[in-house]
Amino acid sequence: MMAIYAIILEEPTTPQGEYAIQNVYPDAYKIREGVFLVHSEDIAQDIAIAVGIKTKDDGSNMSGVVFKLNGSYSGYAARAMWDWLRQKEAMPR
Repeated sequence: MMAIYAIILEEPTTPQGEYAIQNVYPDAYKIREGVFLVHSEDIAQDIAIAVGIKTKDDGSNMSGVVFKLNGSYSGYAARAMWDWLRQKEAMPR
């Protein structure tokens, strides 16, 4: 089942960390440096492993967290972010 996740890298972020996210999830929405929204069928742990936050042998090569969003959110942000969320939520699950 497709879901939306927030990936938050701890500072200082590296270009390699952001590249890893954008390489695995080319349609990721970058909110700001080190903060991305992704749309995936994977669970949070698999996303963390895929982007290099958590490796299978549990040795981290970058610090960060992955949160599954529950569809309940509010705030004021760029229209492009709301459009991205609306588009991803409208996709078949």
